[in-house]
Amino acid sequence: MGRYFIVGFCQIYNELEKGNLERFVKYIMPLVDALVVYDDGSTDGSYEYMSKVTPYIIRGVENNFADEINHKQLLLEEALKLSPDFILWLDADEVLSANAADELQNLCDYCISNDFDALSFHEINIWRSHSWKRTDSKYNNGWFVRLWRVSNDIHYIKAEPGLHQPPYPTTIQNIKRIKTIKVLHYGFASQKNLAYKYLIYKSHGQRGYYMLDRLISEEQLVLEKIPQELFPEGLWTDDEQPIPLAFEESLSYVERYRDAVFRPKFSIICMIYESIEWLQFVYEQVLKYTDMTDKEFFFVANDINGKILEYLQDNHIPHFIYNTPEQQVESFINNVYRAYNYACTKAQGDFLIFIHTDMGFSPGWFNSLWAAYNGSNCISSRLVEPGDTHSGLYGIEKDFGHNINSYQEQAFLSYVSAERCPQVENGGPLMPLLIRKTHFQMAGGYSEENNNILSPIIAQKCKPFIPADNILMHKLSLHGINHQTAFDSMVYYFQCGESDGKNVSTVSLID
Repeated sequence: MGRYFIVGFCQIYNELEKGNLERFVKYIMPLVDALVVYDDGSTDGSYEYMSKVTPYIIRGVENNFADEINHKQLLLEEALKLSPDFILWLDADEVLSANAADELQNLCDYCISNDFDALSFHEINIWRSHSWKRTDSKYNNGWFVRLWRVSNDIHYIKAEPGLHQPPYPTTIQNIKRIKTIKVLHYGFASQKNLAYKYLIYKSHGQRGYYMLDRLISEEQLVLEKIPQELFPEGLWTDDEQPIPLAFEESLSYVERYRDAVFRPKFSIICMIYESIEWLQFVYEQVLKYTDMTDKEFFFVANDINGKILEYLQDNHIPHFIYNTPEQQVESFINNVYRAYNYACTKAQGDFLIFIHTDMGFSPGWFNSLWAAYNGSNCISSRLVEPGDTHSGLYGIEKDFGHNINSYQEQAFLSYVSAERCPQVENGGPLMPLLIRKTHFQMAGGYSEENNNILSPIIAQKCKPFIPADNILMHKLSLHGINHQTAFDSMVYYFQCGESDGKNVSTVSLID
């Protein structure tokens, strides 16, 4: 018997925050020769974590839980590039039983000797514990096709979006059940994981006992102790048998996790201080050209007047106030950066997107920023500007209006449609800026009073200073975070907005 080349195969989405990913990596990597992963738009750091584990990772831009079969086809195509003999499919909330390291190669040989297309393993569903499995309500009936023999024609037939479709390639027909290896499934091992599954399945239209409610219903609960010898080293914990919960109790713990499950993953933040007209404009623009499904938008109000506050409150527009008497006596520009830092502390998203009020947006502006993210960069949009001041790096000087009243929106959108291209370059504009929140915090956010790296000063009206945006980019670079511009995210920048003489001259730190 020769040694067979086995490639691991997995699809993930925000598995770090669910507590699954580190366990999965620890116990699958010794079993496989390579691991291919499809990341379905994770924002919690799962993509960055897996990028350090394997070079074979496909990053999806838009989370689409219901399109898992087409994602698996992409995974399969990536795996086949490595010329494997077998593919081992596991989810991130699963591990194989303790004997897998010794058994897998034997099972590969067994599969070939007996001309099987694949082998199926029994799944053990760990229930609200570390060592108890659930056996009622079909919880002990699961056999899943895990080890696939690679053939010349192995593939999926393109499937319609939807849940609970066969997860293995359509070409696999001759399958044998094997009892020597088990799959330990942790997806039901905690209230948190159960709540996540219940809420996500419900949001996709699942209904009824077997399609939804059995995920949390314990009226028929039957549990058995899992033998210790099945657990890989380090996973066994001898804990007490879970006490059955009434359905109302289960619904109660599910509701405790609702905000966490459906929290915004992205926070779009805009400064406002004196213009209702620009407030209305940018708010409408963001909502018009941005899918807000997993996003929040709010204003951070800095040195605002009473009319602005009244408008925000009367129209129920999300906002936070950053405006104290002590701040008002200092330079306007310092308080701008302090307000952005304050907004970061209020943001619920894993990513921050900083914008100005005097910006007009276009279809795909956000998606293109997100698509350009690679785990170690922050990304700006490409600016189109009327030319009142000289455009910076990658800027385009083309006049589509100098203010809201003269804005030629349709002409700008036509121009964007013709000019946008999937290109990413280093450097560029400083807003709109998409940045991971932890990266922003790691760099200390925007410099609030230190507007010169070597000689701390406070900016003064009409005096030169180094923008805190540039200082931020310098600090990020010291941490290995590269500032880049996405050429297919195009935004019109009016170069005026709410300015009324409060501007100060700027000195560029970055070429």
